Amino acid sequence: MKQRRPAIIFVAILMAGVALAQTPRLLTQFDAGSTIYLKSGEGFQIQLERRADETKAWRWPFIDEKVVKVAAPMRESRPADKPNTVLEIHSFIAVAPGATNLYAELTEAGDPTKVFARFPVTVQVTIAPAGAPASPP
Repeated sequence: MKQRRPAIIFVAILMAGVALAQTPRLLTQFDAGSTIYLKSGEGFQIQLERRADETKAWRWPFIDEKVVKVAAPMRESRPADKPNTVLEIHSFIAVAPGATNLYAELTEAGDPTKVFARFPVTVQVTIAPAGAPASPP
């Protein structure tokens, strides 16, 4: 039994490292206007805020699905310390090499032509060798 313990510990450490490596990057409103560098197959999330008591909603007017695709439905949460704030988590995955300007617009729910805010981000997807970092430091 004592000989198996180091192997079990090694496997547990390896699995934890893989789980950490697959955690998608999270962009917030402070990252607006930035560029994110990804490898094909890597995921990322964008967290956007809105007030809970208004009828505005974040929408994505154009997503270049040759470069990125929606990875999961949008999730909402309300932080305990900000009860009047709704956090929307939008998940995406890089699918092929290329670059695109991805942006969300905070619009009136009934009229998408009334834009109150924009969240732009440039996504650049590359084919990187295995083990290379996805983004420059």
